[in-house]
Amino acid sequence: MSFICDGCGEPAPNGTKQHKRVVKTRDKVYTRTMETKHGLREVVVGLGKETVKEANFCEKCAEAVDNLD
Repeated sequence: MSFICDGCGEPAPNGTKQHKRVVKTRDKVYTRTMETKHGLREVVVGLGKETVKEANFCEKCAEAVDNLD
C-alpha cells in the first residue's frame, strides 16, 4: 500500500501515483520591515494566497475533484 486516498478512503496499490490537490487556502499579506526616519515600519510588498491543506487523491477521485471547478 503506497497511500490512502483522501477522497474515497481506499488504499492505493504500490507504485500508484499520488495526485495532490490544494483543498484549502487563505489570503496572505506579505510585508517587509523597513527603517524610516520615524522608526521601523511594516510595509506591504504583496498580496497572495497561502496553502493551508493539501490532499492526496487516486486518479479517479482527482478527476472528480478537477471536474468540480
